Amino acid sequence: MALLNENSSSKTISTTASAIGLGGSPSYRPKDLWPKATSTTSGSISASVPRTRHGRLPGLPADRG
Repeated sequence: MALLNENSSSKTISTTASAIGLGGSPSYRPKDLWPKATSTTSGSISASVPRTRHGRLPGLPADRG
């Protein structure tokens, strides 16, 4: 799963494990790839997501194709 923000500033984005097709487990351990932080959730997933600039993920090189 990826949470992307195309707004003009940071935004809190929320979803649930069942909304993204996960089910049958009492808990999940999502990992934030930028600070490499892992959390535990029983189904609710929420994160403050910085603005995604120019249609690409922050920290990744632009497509040269």
